[in-house]
Amino acid sequence: MDRRSTYHNRGDREPTARTNKVRLFVDGSEITTNGTYFGDEIELIVINDIEGYNTHQVGNQRYIVEERIKYKIVGTKIDVHGTNLIKENAELKTYYAMQTVGFYDQIKYLDSANESFVVTTANSDSGAKSLYPLSDTRILKKVSTGEELVVWFDNFYGLGKRDYLLDTQALLATYAYGSIGKTYTQILLENPINFNAGDILNWKGYYWFK
Repeated sequence: MDRRSTYHNRGDREPTARTNKVRLFVDGSEITTNGTYFGDEIELIVINDIEGYNTHQVGNQRYIVEERIKYKIVGTKIDVHGTNLIKENAELKTYYAMQTVGFYDQIKYLDSANESFVVTTANSDSGAKSLYPLSDTRILKKVSTGEELVVWFDNFYGLGKRDYLLDTQALLATYAYGSIGKTYTQILLENPINFNAGDILNWKGYYWFK
């Protein structure tokens, strides 16, 4: 399974994942009815079912991973916790987390090969894992407004340890798609790893808008 392929939900492609359940909590109380609610802490839990390449058959899909993403929102900070339950023996080839898409013009990676801001419309990264294993933060900037987004990933928890990332690969990266820059926390890149049914894979981090 390639994590990049799981949300093909365009008109010319068949979706390879589905959202199974969404739960919303405001100040610890679950919201189950329509309405307007106010609170200091919002928690959102999203559960997705994900197919594999060989289990994607139109009309006869088989979902092999259950993905659970928990968002806790306080002010302008969003704590994120990801859990993946492997439902049957599977090969995981590529996996990213904590993605950003567009809007910001510049990016810099802390504890990296180059801590200067660079444009998001060109490929860049934090440097090889073997040389920069502590790089856990990227800062994105909108030049015209001065707005910034801090994206942090826990390098010492679960998949954040990067046990499946090669030493020559970077922990953080930006990939340019024309005028759009997408930034990622890289966990597994083109390096097939086998997991067993029942395995649970965790990671965590945060987005902080400033």
